[in-house]
Order: sequence, then C-alpha cells, then structure tokens
Amino acid sequence: MTGANRLPRECLGIPEFGRTRKEASIASGTETEETEGDATHGGAGVSAGERRSTEGVVLPVWLAEDRRTVEVADGEVIGTGYIPYLDPEGKVTLFEDSRSPVLPGVFCTRLTGVSFHDDVVQLAHFRAGSSVEVRPEPANASDRNPLAIFGGGHRVGYVPAPIATTLAPSGTRVGRGIVLMEWSSNGRRDGLSVLGSMHVTLQVSLLA
Repeated sequence: MTGANRLPRECLGIPEFGRTRKEASIASGTETEETEGDATHGGAGVSAGERRSTEGVVLPVWLAEDRRTVEVADGEVIGTGYIPYLDPEGKVTLFEDSRSPVLPGVFCTRLTGVSFHDDVVQLAHFRAGSSVEVRPEPANASDRNPLAIFGGGHRVGYVPAPIATTLAPSGTRVGRGIVLMEWSSNGRRDGLSVLGSMHVTLQVSLLA
C-alpha cells in the first residue's frame, strides 16, 4: 500500500489484511461465540444469505486526518479525527449516513444516545482512532434491534435505529469498529462518529 502508513494495531485492534474474520479474531484475541441461530438464521433485518455474502470479507479503508468547525445556534462544534477513503489516493470518500449502511454490512454514522453517557464519552477509549465493539442488546425493551457501541467495557451510545434494523444479527456476535470523529463543544466531547461492521473486517491505514 504505497503512500499509506498502517495505524498501530495496539491502538485500533484491527486484524491483519488477508485473513478471514475468524482467523483474524483468533489471532487478535477477539474471537466471539456464535449461537446456532446466528450461524443458520437471518436476524430481523438481514438474511442468512446476506450475512454469508459478507462473512470473511476484508475491507481496506484509508484515513486522512481532519479537523472541522461547525457553527450552531449557541456556538461552535469542533470535530477532530479522520475522513475515511476507499482508495489509497484519497479520491473515493466514504460519507456518513444515519439512515442506511454505506456498504453491504458496513456503517459509517454519528452515534445516537451519547448525551445520556456524558461522563463515559470523555474516557480515552473514545478518542478518534480508538477501536470499539458493536454489541447487540436483545434484552433491550425500548428498541427492537439495538446495536450498542462499547469501549473499554463502557457503553457510550447506539448505531441509529434504521441502520441497526438492517444489520442486527441474531445470537451473540460482537462486531468491531473505529471512532472516526470526536465532536466537542465547550471543551467537552459530546458526540462520536463511528465506522464499523458486524461481519466485515476493516483493515485500516493512514494516508501519508
């Protein structure tokens, strides 16, 4: 990958490129258990065939550092982190979408519910570039197919419901993701944008 620098694996927890999801998860110590239902049945929003089509897929993503300021009614919101690209030249941008996956099995979106975890989102686990887990919460009575984002064992927010409905698996599978952008106002982090998947392995590098 000419012109790109691999981000530290100890920071991101991203498996090696070219391995299947299971091989990579074993190597990185993140293998997760699948129930019989997870392996043979589709969830509420994704069929078994759709899951098989992304199983073991590795998606290369290149990141460019980014900082932006957004004017809001009561001041400014500052975003610090990365823009994701699908090519090492940085020409094909992967844009955020809060309504649907940006690619089969892959989401890139700002999280919901972060304001309810104001102290948690300040933790170092949620800095831009940090690896996070995507966990289903089948016992959640307020949402049919919730996908929660965890870092260091702390829940910080949720994948927007329209995306979660499409991607939520049955069983206990844990997905992986990366914090792309941390949003701050008045010196405190109050929002996160995450790139992740329940089935596709992300292979992340930095643009030179």
